[in-house]
Amino acid sequence: WTVSSTGGPSCHGGWDLDWHHITPGSWYRVAVTARPSGLDRVRDSVHAELIWWDKRGKRANWAHLHFEQAENGLLKFAHEMRAPADAVYATLRLMLRWTDRGEVVWCEPHLRAVDPPGPRKLTAAIATGEFPGESVEKNVAFARQLIARAADAGAQVVCLPECVTTWRTKGL
Repeated sequence: WTVSSTGGPSCHGGWDLDWHHITPGSWYRVAVTARPSGLDRVRDSVHAELIWWDKRGKRANWAHLHFEQAENGLLKFAHEMRAPADAVYATLRLMLRWTDRGEVVWCEPHLRAVDPPGPRKLTAAIATGEFPGESVEKNVAFARQLIARAADAGAQVVCLPECVTTWRTKGL
């Protein structure tokens, strides 16, 4: 599936590939490979997303697919997600957008049922303290210290108080 720019700066086009044999609530892995050429900004111009549709033809859910750079200039897009309970089919949307030149060749698209992911342990921390309040810069520096201490203690996610950057600063 090839998509080529028409020469306009806001060129936007692509392919929609539909899968109608899905089971609501089941987990799926979608993957596709892309070979871009002649593009200035690959990250902006080459885009893929998975859209789940309900029986009324309305979006039930969707996700952008992020890519990894692979060998020979190929981009590999992949994502795993659960089909919504009301989904009746899925669309893989393959796009070339926002470019006045170049093309992308899409290949090997698939949507396959997969086992649900296992439980995942996550270590979270709540970090708080007496923010300086003298300036945004000093509050951000203090927040960075809190985040570093929490990360050193094994936190993977750090939650900070509301409005930490502007806390007690005047005029903001």
